[in-house]
Amino acid sequence: MAEEALYKTNDQHPLSSLEWSVTTISPIDIAFSLPLGFAKDSDQTREIIAQIVELVPTINAVIPKHSKQLGSFVDAEYLSLEDDVSSLALFSWAHEVKGNKVKFHIFPNSIAIAEVILNQLYANDAQALDDLVLDHTKTILDEAYTEFDSILVELEKSLTNSEAIFDRSGAKAKVYWPSRSLILNEDQTKDVKRAPIIKDWLAETLRKSDAQRIINGEIQHSMTWIKYIVVDSPSENGSGFSEHKQLCLDTMILAQYCYTAQEKCNRQLRQAIEWAFKGEKKKLESQLQRAKRSLEKGRVVSKLHSVEVNECLRHLNRKKRELIEDIFKCWEYERLVENGNVMLDVCKDKINEANSRQAKISAYKTEYILIGISLFTVLDFFFFVTQFSREAMANPTLDHNDGGPSSFLTIIAEIPADLMFFIGIVAAGLIFITYKKVKG
Repeated sequence: MAEEALYKTNDQHPLSSLEWSVTTISPIDIAFSLPLGFAKDSDQTREIIAQIVELVPTINAVIPKHSKQLGSFVDAEYLSLEDDVSSLALFSWAHEVKGNKVKFHIFPNSIAIAEVILNQLYANDAQALDDLVLDHTKTILDEAYTEFDSILVELEKSLTNSEAIFDRSGAKAKVYWPSRSLILNEDQTKDVKRAPIIKDWLAETLRKSDAQRIINGEIQHSMTWIKYIVVDSPSENGSGFSEHKQLCLDTMILAQYCYTAQEKCNRQLRQAIEWAFKGEKKKLESQLQRAKRSLEKGRVVSKLHSVEVNECLRHLNRKKRELIEDIFKCWEYERLVENGNVMLDVCKDKINEANSRQAKISAYKTEYILIGISLFTVLDFFFFVTQFSREAMANPTLDHNDGGPSSFLTIIAEIPADLMFFIGIVAAGLIFITYKKVKG
């Protein structure tokens, strides 16, 4: 019923309603990733992607522009100044749901960025349009993810000898935060009926004044936080394809991946730190070890992500790099990274504390094992002396070289076994008490 209502608005709408086009970009969790430490451009990664593309025709590999020149130059990525020569995305998957185009951009660490193109949306109010966009996006992504997940299931069966990781622990897609980009043409920006909605659309963003500048034709986009506007103008060659629109959307896809991956790392670090403190408070060794493993993994994942982002930014073209740096500034991405670094320091301290605690516990265990062996040796000594004394008294040949029976052995032999056992326990107890006092 909800799905019928969702698409009914495209066919039945008030004649006075304004038509809009919106593209949403949503980070989601998926059941596919590469092993930790795999480089995007490594031979192993290329082999995995080639196998996936061969098995699924609707999947397209992301191929850098400099790949054709790899045989001619060692550092071919520096040959082009206009094109991006590197990408963090592995491959993409295109789909269509009820006439709406969906594209999943797959990244290495169980994250995909879903791009949904919504056309023929009718609303005369910014909030109503936003609600409509969110409802459409949620329904479309649920259906698209179900289809994509079935592809992953088949890939898992086919790639049995591959190093690709398929994690089936999540039953449904986890959509983090869909951003909404209002796509306008130049005529729509000049429409006085649309002006209030354009202003309301950007009212809660970091630069709400961008709305008036877009209406005035001063700028072609506003991309600060959650809600964006991109003016889609035809390219100079008359093909109708807007390079500016594609630049903005591609940059936003990359920016949302970088932010989501860092936030995911921070979330894992926070969870691990929580486990560490809980385990320390309750003195649960198993929980401490679990936290230690999670902390160590989280630290490595976070560091590797920072390296990958820095390497990718280094290979972007100038326009895209300027745009993504502006987006990161609006998002306070550096603060997010700094929070991750602070948590890494906390992780390092907690790992050192866990290691120190483990070493201390191991030392205690070793000491008590040794003291136990020592006390047992003391008891065994008393038993041995008693046994030897009695054997010596019963067999004179054992002391024929002594010139007569030993008075000490005679005394020991006459002591009852229970009394000797009690003396041994007392002696062992005295030794243990002395050890504790010396130990402090």
